[in-house]
Amino acid sequence: MFATYDQVLTFDILFDKTSGRYEVRPEMRPAELMAALKQGKIHPSDIKVDDPQSGSKIDIMEAMSRGLINKSTGEYSSASGSKMNILQAIKVGAVAIVGAPV
Repeated sequence: MFATYDQVLTFDILFDKTSGRYEVRPEMRPAELMAALKQGKIHPSDIKVDDPQSGSKIDIMEAMSRGLINKSTGEYSSASGSKMNILQAIKVGAVAIVGAPV
């Protein structure tokens, strides 16, 4: 069971103001995160993506422009060239949601 959250951004993306952390439920579909981003519920600078070439974290807009995140599917391309959906990338730490919702 999930804790009580201060802010429900989508059914599967929640934010706890007390801890300052997002909770992404395992049922989340990649399209749900992309929709929250497009609707302005999450600021692009709050989604950090590993850039395999530089070794640094970049925001999701930069990651999309570099082809690391597919704009329509939310699929992440890793350093090895393998692809995974954004939920898998969150689970392995290649993508993180930080900060507070807009």
